[in-house]
Amino acid sequence: MNATPRASTLYVIYPDTNALFRDPYWSTPKTQVLRDLGDLVDVEVWFSPIVKAEMNRHREKDVAELSALASKAMRKFAKHTNDLEVTKALGDYVAHVERVSAEVAGKVYQEPWAQVLDWPTPSAQHLVERELALAPPFSQAGDSSEGEIAKGYRDTMIWLGLLDAMEANPDFTFVFVTDDRKGFLSNGSLDSRLYDEVTSRGLDGAKLLHFRTIGDMAKGLEPHLVAALPRSVVAAILMAEWAEKDSQDDIAGTYDEYRDISDGLWLDFQTGMPIEGDFESWNLDLTEVEPDSDGDPSHWLASGTVYFSGAVFKGDFFSTPDEEHGGVELVEEINNHYFLVEGEREIEIELHVDTSSGAVTPVTAVAARLIT
Repeated sequence: MNATPRASTLYVIYPDTNALFRDPYWSTPKTQVLRDLGDLVDVEVWFSPIVKAEMNRHREKDVAELSALASKAMRKFAKHTNDLEVTKALGDYVAHVERVSAEVAGKVYQEPWAQVLDWPTPSAQHLVERELALAPPFSQAGDSSEGEIAKGYRDTMIWLGLLDAMEANPDFTFVFVTDDRKGFLSNGSLDSRLYDEVTSRGLDGAKLLHFRTIGDMAKGLEPHLVAALPRSVVAAILMAEWAEKDSQDDIAGTYDEYRDISDGLWLDFQTGMPIEGDFESWNLDLTEVEPDSDGDPSHWLASGTVYFSGAVFKGDFFSTPDEEHGGVELVEEINNHYFLVEGEREIEIELHVDTSSGAVTPVTAVAARLIT
């Protein structure tokens, strides 16, 4: 570990990589909530070295995509200047982006509330026996006749690192944040076999809490922790929860055929795609939230990316005016009439946020528009 825990520490938050997904620079509202919790005297955030490595891989992929865009743009100007000059300029740009992005991404691990754990060192025998037994987080992968029977090696190392940390710090309550259904969860909760492993090592199972998201965690921790959060942080928690659970109904709209009543904003993401809550999958990843400039503390502006898939009528798919079919990609044919497609949209949303504890509907989408 980087340093010894603070003397006041009661809770240790231990996030899985998927709790931090698509945020290699630690800048979205959900990771801001993590930062704000870490600033409380009772809380620290400890990272598995595997999570740090995976986050770094996400960052490197982001840099590679930016570099590819820059390279494409610079090639257009190559005919107007010396090729060597263009190549050098591109190389300098890529090196600069790589350096700056690494500095930004690495700052979180230097916070006084942050720790990066040592690499766990299980024996080869333990890992192989665990894999053969499909002990979680290992899970079935492929045909055993092909020599591959399980996946989940990195998840297993994340889990074993958590057990080592609990053994070394028995007085702390560890808060494991993951929504990995294949590796760690069973019916939405932490797999009971993992809790059995905790107790089999002589550890107190009550000292391990599990939450599926950072928003759920922040709301579920003891009241004195949540009460200490600024109102803006509470609003960010509520918006993160809304994005995960209610944003599809509020933005895309729902229709009650029995009462002939429609709710939501009915924002159309693709001509012909069912927008009555019939998306195959929907994920709104908020990248920025800020108070509205009108001064009303309940008015917020949010932006982010919607990742979705759903059915589209074949005629609508082929009749779009551009060759990109409205910005969606064909996944597979469903039947003679429909394709399954997927896509993503940049979106801006106006939200009304009620941070009072008794609010029935704490977050309401007032307006939304597509950027791309």
